[in-house]
Amino acid sequence: MRSLFSTGCIIGLLAGSIFGNTPQSSDNSATEPAPDGALRIGDAYEVTVDHHTGDEAKAEPKIDANDGKDKDNPYYQRHNVMRAHWNYIFGPCDHWYSSNHQTEPLEPDPSDEQWVDYKPPFDSLGAGRYKISVAWVSMSSRADTYPALHNVFHANGDTTVEIYQWDPAVESDDERCSFREIGEYDMVEGSYVRIEDTGPNSVSFAPVTFTLVGAITSVEDNQACAEETLNPPSSIMSVQHFLQYSKQISKDISWTLYDIRGNKITGITNNLNPPPGIYLLTLKSKNQMNTSKIIIQ
Repeated sequence: MRSLFSTGCIIGLLAGSIFGNTPQSSDNSATEPAPDGALRIGDAYEVTVDHHTGDEAKAEPKIDANDGKDKDNPYYQRHNVMRAHWNYIFGPCDHWYSSNHQTEPLEPDPSDEQWVDYKPPFDSLGAGRYKISVAWVSMSSRADTYPALHNVFHANGDTTVEIYQWDPAVESDDERCSFREIGEYDMVEGSYVRIEDTGPNSVSFAPVTFTLVGAITSVEDNQACAEETLNPPSSIMSVQHFLQYSKQISKDISWTLYDIRGNKITGITNNLNPPPGIYLLTLKSKNQMNTSKIIIQ
């Protein structure tokens, strides 16, 4: 998936609860002006999903007109994504989704290309550095053998973030709304996010939020894809191996350990070791983030 911009980073994240195209203001920065355009530093713009009638396979309209009529969202552009569901569990999470079934007229073959483009009007919102947060509905019918691709087409190229929307090793089938920040990027007119289902199973397409965090950074500041490599550890290790690994991490890379409920593990030293169990280890550099599941024995 390479179009409009060039340079390719691929970042992997694990499945991780949720946030009208609605600008959302942050009170603690309301007085600071944006670099240009309508948003101020700290304001968020949410690309919501297309309105639908019916539910699941009976959802309409099957074809996205992208004309802004009848509550259509022209900034949420579906391609072969024809099912929708309003989810109230763990917070409202209206979403469209691809399916591994083909039961209704016009529905695509599950192996056909299926994606949604999220295209905020950056010409009016203003170019700048944006933090991007994505949402999805996690459940056992989601693809677990391949990730949903989150392709960010930004001012300095394109970056692909891989997220597994279902991980049976760490999740229960509770059909919950999940969210994840996928990084900060320089976004300009024409920039967008494409979430893509590349296989025959199911991927959900919920709202995506763009939060303005500052002005455009220099091109040199965005070359981490070529200059930095985040190397996650092996998936199974001893406590001693983990402690040795943590000491070898570059000073330019921060790391955080979470338990499977998302609680941050603090105070890890030679005298306070993490107990055996399943953890999520997040490595974060200036422009990349990687979350891996590890088992400490």
